[in-house]
Amino acid sequence: MLNAVDGSWDRITLAGLAFSGLAQVDKTERSRKVDKPSAPGADGVRLRIKGREVAEPEITLVGWTDEHLAEMRRIADAVHPIGRGERHNAIAAEHPRLAFHGITKLFVVKVTGPEVGDDRRVTLTLETIEWRPPPAGARSATRSPTAPARPAPVAFTGLDAAPVASYAATPAPRASASTPAAAVPASFSAPPSASVAPLGGTSGRLASGV
Repeated sequence: MLNAVDGSWDRITLAGLAFSGLAQVDKTERSRKVDKPSAPGADGVRLRIKGREVAEPEITLVGWTDEHLAEMRRIADAVHPIGRGERHNAIAAEHPRLAFHGITKLFVVKVTGPEVGDDRRVTLTLETIEWRPPPAGARSATRSPTAPARPAPVAFTGLDAAPVASYAATPAPRASASTPAAAVPASFSAPPSASVAPLGGTSGRLASGV
C-alpha cells in the first residue's frame, strides 16, 4: 500500500505553497499530560489525565535546483515573515504524516538554513508547533490577578465631627534634683510670699510699736 502513495510522503504543502523537492517530516506524535501519583506501600497507580499535549514537528526541505531554492525562499517568507508590519500567523500544512495525527495547522517557530551539503544539495529546516487553540469559553491560565479594591476615603462635612485619636494623656514627670524645671506643671502658681512694708512713710526704719 505504501508503494502506491510513496511519492506523496516526499512532498509537502505549506501555506498553500507546494514544494517540488524532497520533504522530511519528523517528530509527529500524539500524547497527553498525565500525572501518576502513588501512595507509599501501595501497588498500582491512579492516573490523572490533564489534557492533550501539542506536537512539535520538524520539517526538512531538500532541494538541488535553482527552482527548489526559489520555492524555499517563498515558503520561508510565507511561514515566517521578515517584514516588521507582516503578521506571523499559523499556516496550513499538508503531509501524510501530519494528517495521520490530525495535524492540519502549524506555527513556525524557527527557520534554519539554507545549508549546502557536500553533494550540493540545499537544506532548509523548519521548527514548528501544532496549532490547536483552546476551545471557546476556556479560561486562560495566563490571566493577570485582579488587584484588591482599595477602601474609599471618608469625607467629613461641617456637621460631622472628625474622629478623635484615643491616645492617653502623657503623665507629667515627677520632680527630681537633676531636672527640677521639667517636674513643675505648666498650671502651677506659687503661693504668696510674706513681705515687710515700711510704716509711716519712713524708709529704712521698722515700726517698733512705740
